[in-house]
This record gives sequence, C-alpha cells and structure tokens, in this order.
Amino acid sequence: MIVRDPVDRLVSHYNDNRPPRKIDIDGKLLGTKGGWYDGLSRYGNLLQSALQNFPQESILVVVNEIMKRYPQQVMDDICDFLHLPRRSLDLTAPPANALNHREIYNWPSDRVVQTMQDRYWQDTQLFLNLLGIPKLPWKIVNAKTKANMTASIPQIVLPQLKIAAFDAYWDMEQNVERNKTANE
Repeated sequence: MIVRDPVDRLVSHYNDNRPPRKIDIDGKLLGTKGGWYDGLSRYGNLLQSALQNFPQESILVVVNEIMKRYPQQVMDDICDFLHLPRRSLDLTAPPANALNHREIYNWPSDRVVQTMQDRYWQDTQLFLNLLGIPKLPWKIVNAKTKANMTASIPQIVLPQLKIAAFDAYWDMEQNVERNKTANE
C-alpha cells in the first residue's frame, strides 16, 4: 500500500485527470466529499479493510514522503518484503519527476486546504492508530499533532505491519526533536 499526504494526493489525482486548463479547483475539491477521489485519500478506511481481508504480515506500507527521503532503504525493505534480492538505486541521477506540482497544477486556496485537512483528520488518525505510530511527514498530521495527537496514539498496535524505511525516518525525527529540546 503506497500512501502520501491525503490532501496532496487528492489535488494531484484531480489535476492528473482533468483537461489542461485553469479551473475553479476550490469548488471542484469541496465537491469531492464522499466520492471516488475522496475515498482514495481515506487510508484509515482502506487499511482497515485490507487488515480484515489479508494477514497483516502480507501488507507493506510505503509512505511517499519517506520514500523520497530514504529511497535506498525503501527499496531494500520492498525487496526484503517480497523475498527478492536487493537492488541498488542510482541516486546520482535526478528524479524523473522533479517538477514542483504547485507550479504546474491548479492548487487550492489555503482555506480549502484547511477544509480538506479537517475532512481527512479523523481518518488519518485512524490510519496512524492502525499503524501504531504517532505521526508521518504529512502537513495534515503536523498541523494538528502538536496539540493532542502524540499522547493519544499507542506506540505499537500492529507490530507485524511493516512500514518501509520507517526506522530511518523515525530516528531522524527523534534527533530533530532532541536538537530542538537541547537548543531551547
């Protein structure tokens, strides 16, 4: 299961499936509630359904934002998960899709982004709970985590559920937090 920030996913998906012209994206996105586009960003519901139908050891979660930071570790975890020999990535080549989507896509207003974050907040919390982790590098999580999220999520709920390269990401997050605390 590959996932990314739910609001970014919705905007990207919508833009990729529309004619290449400027549109009122705010109105279009607000009208997606309950529809197909909307449902694909509800990772908590999707993961819950997968866990009801498949053994948890058969599910690997790949987080797009972690994959961008730690591509080789994610590739290693995917190969290990599939019982394939590890493959080295050529990390010297520029990414195939290095475009800034905010420059080429119709991007919603800050008001609509906040509305969408609020819409996906509860499902994102369910997703994190199912994974047994306190946060991910998503704007939707970071915007609300500081106040109430970390304390409400158990550390490990599903220890057999694998998140590709999560250890590398989590170690980096903990170091950032330690450095912030030390500098205060």
